[in-house]
Amino acid sequence: MRAALALILLGALGLVVEGAVVSVVPALLLPDVALVGSVAAALFLGGGPALVVLAGLGFASDLLGGAPLGLHVLALLVPFVATRLANGSLELRRGLPEAVLVALLTPVAGVLGAGCLHLADVDASLDLGFWLGLALQTAVNAAVAPAVCALAETVASLTGDVDATRRGVAYVGAAPWAAGRH
Repeated sequence: MRAALALILLGALGLVVEGAVVSVVPALLLPDVALVGSVAAALFLGGGPALVVLAGLGFASDLLGGAPLGLHVLALLVPFVATRLANGSLELRRGLPEAVLVALLTPVAGVLGAGCLHLADVDASLDLGFWLGLALQTAVNAAVAPAVCALAETVASLTGDVDATRRGVAYVGAAPWAAGRH
């Protein structure tokens, strides 16, 4: 649970920095800290602590962004569950798979966020500008995903909260039986 609290604090700090930088840099050029952080937590922490990180980052994003409370948590639940399910059968804890996973999940979270806004009676049009912005956001999120995941892995390792149900996939090419040697 120490890793979850540390990741929530780091994510909240990232959201505050993002809020300060958005006055200088367009928002579409900044990563979605809550999405990338929750995916990193889903990859490297156990189910309970990762869900705590999702809730903490989602609520912090709502509070700092002025969105209806719980909107980001709802929008991040599907990408979170997809990450946990995919990581259960695939080894996604490497740079390129992390980037591809976040690139696939960013449009899902964006559309779910727009749908949640629509449910809250906030106008959220899905016009061409939305889709172009989502494409740019996808590229930015995919670019920062390996670094954020490496940070999450480091925090989990330092606190001893690494997900015990996942083990690295062994490279069998060097095994004697794989090469036909006995």
